[in-house]
Amino acid sequence: MKNSIIKKLCVVLTCTSLVLSTQELIVFANEGEQVLLNSKDNQNDISLESYYDYSIEDTNMSKKTFSERLLNDEVEEIQNEIITLDADGNIASGSYENVTWVIDSNGQLSISGTGNYAPEYKNPDWYDYRESIKSAVVSLKDVTSLNSMFLGCDNLVSVDLSELDTSNVKVMRAMFEGCKKLVTVDVSRFITSNVTDMSRLFMNCRTVKTLNVSGFDTSNVTDMSYMFYECRSLETLDISHFNTSNVTSMEGMFASTFDTDDGHGVDIEGGGNALTYLDVSHFDTSNVIDMSSMFAGCIHLKTLDISKFNTSKVTDMSSMFSDCYEVEALDVSGFDTSNVVGMRAMFCGCNKVKTLDVSKFNTSRVKDMSSMFQGFNFGDAWMGSSNQLTSLDVSGFDTSKVENMCAMFYNCGALHTIDVSGFDTSKVTDMGWMFNMCYEVESLDVSGFDTSNVTNMRQMFLDCANLKTLNVSGFDTTNVTDMGCMFQGCSSLTNLDVSNFVTSKVVDMDSMFWGCSQLKVLNVGGFDTSKAEYIARLFRACASIETLDLSSFDLSRAIKMGNMVDECSSLTSIKSPISLNADISLPGEGWMNCTTQESVNCISVGTPKGTMFTREETVKVDSIELDQAQINLNPGEIGKVSATVFPVTANASDIVWISSDEEIVSVKTDIGSLSKNMVDAILVTGTKEGNATVTAKIGDVSASAIVSVINPVKFDKHEMQLISIKDSSDTIIATVKEGYSLDTLIWTSSDETVATVDKGVVYATEGLTEESTVVITAETPDRLYKDTCTVTVVPAEKVKTPTASIPSGEVEEGTLVELSCESLDADIFYTVDGSVPALDTSGNPTGTTKLFSGGIKIKNDVSIKAIAVKDWCNDSDVAEFAYTVKKEPVPDNTIDIRLVIGGKVKNEKIAKTAEDGKGYKIVVANNKIATVNNSGFIQGKKVGSTTATITKNDKEYKLNITVVDAGFTKTNYIVNAGDTVAPIFVAEDIEISSFTSSKPEVVSVYSMTDGLFIKANSKGTSKISVVCDGKKYSTTVRVYDPVIFGSDIVLLDNKTISLSIKNGTGKTVWSIDNEGVATIKNGKIKGVSKGTATVTATNNGRTMTRTINVYNVPKFDKKVYETNVGTPIDVTLTKDSDMRTPQYSVSNIKIATIDSSGKVTPIKKGTVTVTAEIGGKKYKTKVKIK
Repeated sequence: MKNSIIKKLCVVLTCTSLVLSTQELIVFANEGEQVLLNSKDNQNDISLESYYDYSIEDTNMSKKTFSERLLNDEVEEIQNEIITLDADGNIASGSYENVTWVIDSNGQLSISGTGNYAPEYKNPDWYDYRESIKSAVVSLKDVTSLNSMFLGCDNLVSVDLSELDTSNVKVMRAMFEGCKKLVTVDVSRFITSNVTDMSRLFMNCRTVKTLNVSGFDTSNVTDMSYMFYECRSLETLDISHFNTSNVTSMEGMFASTFDTDDGHGVDIEGGGNALTYLDVSHFDTSNVIDMSSMFAGCIHLKTLDISKFNTSKVTDMSSMFSDCYEVEALDVSGFDTSNVVGMRAMFCGCNKVKTLDVSKFNTSRVKDMSSMFQGFNFGDAWMGSSNQLTSLDVSGFDTSKVENMCAMFYNCGALHTIDVSGFDTSKVTDMGWMFNMCYEVESLDVSGFDTSNVTNMRQMFLDCANLKTLNVSGFDTTNVTDMGCMFQGCSSLTNLDVSNFVTSKVVDMDSMFWGCSQLKVLNVGGFDTSKAEYIARLFRACASIETLDLSSFDLSRAIKMGNMVDECSSLTSIKSPISLNADISLPGEGWMNCTTQESVNCISVGTPKGTMFTREETVKVDSIELDQAQINLNPGEIGKVSATVFPVTANASDIVWISSDEEIVSVKTDIGSLSKNMVDAILVTGTKEGNATVTAKIGDVSASAIVSVINPVKFDKHEMQLISIKDSSDTIIATVKEGYSLDTLIWTSSDETVATVDKGVVYATEGLTEESTVVITAETPDRLYKDTCTVTVVPAEKVKTPTASIPSGEVEEGTLVELSCESLDADIFYTVDGSVPALDTSGNPTGTTKLFSGGIKIKNDVSIKAIAVKDWCNDSDVAEFAYTVKKEPVPDNTIDIRLVIGGKVKNEKIAKTAEDGKGYKIVVANNKIATVNNSGFIQGKKVGSTTATITKNDKEYKLNITVVDAGFTKTNYIVNAGDTVAPIFVAEDIEISSFTSSKPEVVSVYSMTDGLFIKANSKGTSKISVVCDGKKYSTTVRVYDPVIFGSDIVLLDNKTISLSIKNGTGKTVWSIDNEGVATIKNGKIKGVSKGTATVTATNNGRTMTRTINVYNVPKFDKKVYETNVGTPIDVTLTKDSDMRTPQYSVSNIKIATIDSSGKVTPIKKGTVTVTAEIGGKKYKTKVKIK
């Protein structure tokens, strides 16, 4: 450590803002040192960091607490660096074993090689240049440790880990620790099956919003401490698949930081954590030893299921749930705590937890319970909130080994009872703040407390305002050094026996009994104050005490002793101490030194020990009268009221003024007006209107007046909501008191882009997209009085776009189309002439626009446009539906038909016409040659030609019909290999005598009913011959076998490679499925980025695919390598890892040989060319042999 580490605070570092009533706060540091944090005469409001016991390790530093990190000089020094570049223009470079690294002039860190880059658990060499690193590219294999790879790289914004092989990694400790500017990091492809250490992996990655660790194999991990510590921006974290069966440490695993929104805590840059949900329900914690700070600071976490945690081996639960502000339920009833030693701050700041069952906790080994339940009712929880913890059963706690109970129940303001009667405190040394601010507790049985080892009782019972009984008579205070504020604010105590207190070692008694207003007797005659340095306000506001014996007090060492007996209004006698360093002011008037018979107002320095000072007999006040019973004031106006006490011989100086509502009016005594039996009070009004009771009181005697604060300007409403739409408005009705006119009020809007105002009428701005708030103010011309109304303008809802019951397209004539809208109560308006529906200012349709009230009948082709309209909403987008009336299919004007005698052909177009049956008429000119039936079949009768006509609606179409006795269906055929064509030859009722293929290996011919079919076997041309009924027929069949030809490797060299179709015919259509990897045009491919894509080609009806791979350009590291005869050298080609292995060769095997891995073995002197070939591409370098 650069400076001394602060080892112990005399105050527990609390989860809230801690108010210390001390004059000086001393912090004990290293031996012989002390640090003064603050020094004031008044109360010190000191905000301290949360008491997390974060055992955060630096790379070469032992454990230290979060507070030590805050208080020592680990604050970063920002220095201006002059970056010096090396001869190669880089910031720095180096190597370790088989790994090289370089930081270029742009701040990019490149790491490449095989194996580890630094000794295990040591920082890498580039750590010294971490501030210069802005980006990183990693290409590593066979690495076993990623320890501290990017530790402290707080300027790192991007990292490429795509070439990092983590399959052998065992250590990922602190890999990304301190990467404060890193927003995204892709670890989704990490192979973590061998990792044992993930501690601090993402620690202090403050800007990362998402981390995909869902695929992490954590089955061998033993250390997850601080894994996600201070990942403040995380919104989601899927750890549902984590296997934690071997984990021994989860310390600080999810620990974050303070939320500073409410002003409590230390303001740490970045604010709080965004994480609201964390699924740890499946965690196997059977081997976990350390759970300290595991969820500390997860301030937005709402649910946390830890009910199934196996804690049988856990020894430390310190700060485990500290500052989980939003968590309402913690089921720890099943926790096995039999081995736990530390429970410090375990539930600190869990201020929304409603129930907490710790009744079965085995605390027999626990040594530290400080701040264990601190802050359970942080904020205004103690003021009657129903969401707070009101009971806590700790009666079964075994505290026999506990040494620290500091702040154990601090700020448990809603607890009504705390049963600590069975506590064994024989080893406790610190009870400071133990019950501080336990407002609702009425009794505490601490009579059995063994305090013989306690040194700190500071603020032990501070502000236990309802505590009525407290037996501390048996307290052994022999070793106590600090009793500051010990009973301060115990305003309900009527009896307190401290007569047996041994105070010989006490240094601080500041404010010890301050505010014990109902104590009438306080025996401090045995107090030894010889070492007391801080004794100010010791008895302040002990308003019921009548006598004090300070004759045993030695105040010679006292540094601060002011206000010692201030506001002790009933005090009538006091004995002076042994010695004084400063005068002790006495309360009120009428004091007399009984030895000298002189009137005095203080016990002055040098007064002999035991001198009696008495107050003249006070005339009892019988009544108080106020000069006004009703006082009317305006907001901000100053008023006055006078009080007179009776009898007239009584003293008015002790009058206490009280206001029932200080937001309406506050009261202070006008000292300048004070006389013997009369005093004035100044009334100061606030901005709040209403009635408040002002009371003047002395003891049990009082008098009151009603103060009414009324604003001359008053609105009928103070909140309003408008919709951001045209004509959206509302009216504020203002009234004014006599003397002002409504017409002269000055109306203003705090933001006229949101809403404007005109004499009380507020108009919302149209078109706002976000909810906005504006304050409307009306002021009197003299600017003395005003009233305000908060107006919220919300965006107008946009009506949903209308939908149609039938989508656009072809429909039958007469089809009904229904229009509808998802927005409730919306009206739909439409047109059928293609124009946009329009409404007038009254909302009525204009022009051709109609209100939709039923189905729209489609009579002809039409375009329907529709909008939906709703009051106080923005109109919907225009919907358009286009319909065409289905028309009967019409055949081509001329259709050619060829068939054989007796054969039937069902031509598609003829069939559609004939089957329609709706008025088409088919007539064959010569029924002796061919006929047609109602099914659309044309049948040949005899050889010849004829025509047929199809008529409908005066339209006529012609069919050319040719009838043959037999024949091929085509004059020639073009097919692909593997295709089957049937039929190719038709001969119905005619015998086929023979059929042959001139090249059966190209085309095979087979018979079928009434004809023949062929099968294409391979590329080529074959003549098909047929003899049918003594006649010969022939045709030609050409067979193609298209395939994609070309390399499947594409390089990122800005060049193209060509693919082509072999054995194909005609035009080829090319496409590719991933243009982010490569593009293709006319068969030419150009690489875009590394990856894989599929090319598709279509030729002559056949579709083919080819997978291509895009790689970075391979290269040799050098143009010329040099070596000596007998010394082999590795000239391996550098390439992408998934690229094929190259084939190596040398130009002269008499000079050198080369093996398959690229290793060159020299034979004699000379120079050879080494060639590496991959996918038809060659890469060359030279080797010079000496």
